[in-house]
Amino acid sequence: MAPKAISKTTAKPAAKAAPKLATNSKLVSKAKYENPDNPKQTWSGMGRKPAWFIAHLEAGKKLEGLTA
Repeated sequence: MAPKAISKTTAKPAAKAAPKLATNSKLVSKAKYENPDNPKQTWSGMGRKPAWFIAHLEAGKKLEGLTA
């Protein structure tokens, strides 16, 4: 048997691939809270609470004192 010939009129053009989104990139969010004792220590409010944040609240101080 002879192989079948593919006519150019029946072949569909290749679809363009959609651009891939970066899935392994880390999102950087703006800091919402700042340690009053060390301004380099900040927290965005996402994830685990830092020890200085918990200590500040347990000392009876208000959350407004930590806003960046």
